[in-house]
Amino acid sequence: MGYYIRRKQDDILEVEANGVNVVYLSKDDAIVKDMDKLEVGIYQAWIDSVSDRKVDAKAALAYFRKKCK
Repeated sequence: MGYYIRRKQDDILEVEANGVNVVYLSKDDAIVKDMDKLEVGIYQAWIDSVSDRKVDAKAALAYFRKKCK
């Protein structure tokens, strides 16, 4: 499954209480699968764009994603 920043359930309940229509999707929904494919391309494009810098872009991205979970 692709990575998405997940809000606390309380936050979701709060926005619903304020009239926001929240649509719940599973990892098997077509739109989620499409976004997963796009996500890979976006991350690779970023990694490629910083390849001339003295940083391990893949490691930096993995660290960032781990911290955001």
